[in-house]
Parts: sequence; structure tokens; C-alpha cells
Amino acid sequence: MIVATVNVKLIPMEADPSGEAAVRRFTADEAIRMVEEGIVGEDEHYELLEGKLVDADPTTGDEIIRRFTGDEAIRLVETGIVGEDEHVELLEGALVEMSPQGPEHASAISMLADRLRETYRGRAHVREEKPVSIGPYSLPEPDIAVVRGNTKNYARRHPVGAECILVVETAFSSQRIDRRKGRIYAAGGVEVYWLIDVVGRKLELWTAPVDGAYRVIRTLDADDVVELPESSERWLVRELFV
Repeated sequence: MIVATVNVKLIPMEADPSGEAAVRRFTADEAIRMVEEGIVGEDEHYELLEGKLVDADPTTGDEIIRRFTGDEAIRLVETGIVGEDEHVELLEGALVEMSPQGPEHASAISMLADRLRETYRGRAHVREEKPVSIGPYSLPEPDIAVVRGNTKNYARRHPVGAECILVVETAFSSQRIDRRKGRIYAAGGVEVYWLIDVVGRKLELWTAPVDGAYRVIRTLDADDVVELPESSERWLVRELFV
């Protein structure tokens, strides 16, 4: 049974153990509601400590933080425990806070998505900031995903990694979290991942996922050419920037 430790001091959002991003913390009321809504089972032995659902490993005594599945994360939003306007993504079982986009970031995504739609028109569907289902514990929301099929194919489910022709993250200051997401995309079978470094005006091209890791990572400069997967088009890297 979950115990909401109401007398514990809830600390501010802090970095996750890898130092990459802030993990959303929960209040005592939210933890109680998780049990009431059936998201967390009454027989689960977790305590709410500093905003985290925590148990101890019976062998080592090490702290175990409860991970959420994709279905549970969706239920957290449906029940209002997590707000629809919160900028969080489910990465490896943790709800990770994402920085809000500035105008330049948003414009870069929109312009690139429009161009990709022209390239893949009639052959694939371009999604902006929509979830991709990667295993039970990750629902990353890439800036852009080019997926096979059309919108009707994903009316009742999110696409999985193997259905993605290309996934794109546009980074202004989030390279570390986007590289973490690269590991997740590789584990999900995303064949091609672009990490666009807008400030450095470079493109990291991640390909050949094997056993949860990309075997080939190339850094392309602004004057280099990148081939679009499953397309005959070749673009100058500089054309990816606003």
C-alpha cells in the first residue's frame, strides 16, 4: 500500500541522477489520487519521499523509484493528476520536464516539418511533438517524426519506433537530454535519428540501431549534404536552420 508521507519536506524539481533533466515530483494529494484512480495498486509498498514513490531493495537496501508505464502516464493526464499543459515526457519510466520552446525553436520545427511533408507526401505522415511508443516505459515526443502510413493509422494508438522513417530533435540547449532520447529511439528500432544543433549549426546523424544503441553517429557541418531516408532527396545541412 502506498503511504503518502505528508510531513516530509517536498524539495524543488531537481535533476535526474544522470544530471540531464528535471523529473516531475508528486504531492501527497496526487499520490493518494493515484491509488484512488487505480494507477498505483493498493498493494504496492511505496512511500512518497521528496516527491518520489520510493521503496527499498530487500537485498541491498538501495532506493527503488517506481517507474510509470506509458498507459499509466496517459491515465495520469486523463485523471487530471498531471496537467495537459505540463511540458513533460515519459522517458524510461520517469516524467521528465522539458523546457518551453522559444519563437526561434518553434519556427525551426514548423519550417522543417513543412518541408518534410512535401518530401514524403503520399508516402508517410509527418507528426510534430506527438508521442512515439517505445517499449512499456517510454513515450518520447520528438520535435518531428516521419512515420509510415497516414493519420488514420494512428487514431487509436501511437506509432512505434519501427514505424518511424525519421525522428528529429532540434536542440538549442538540450543536447544532453536529446542524446538520452537517442538511446531510447535506438532501443525502439528507429532507423534514423537527426539531432540538429541549431546554435552550432551542425547535424548529428544517428543510424544503424543494434541492441539499443546506434552503431554509426556522424556529425555533419553546414556545408555537408544529408540524404533523406527512403527518399532520393539530398539536402544541404544549412537548409535545416531558420
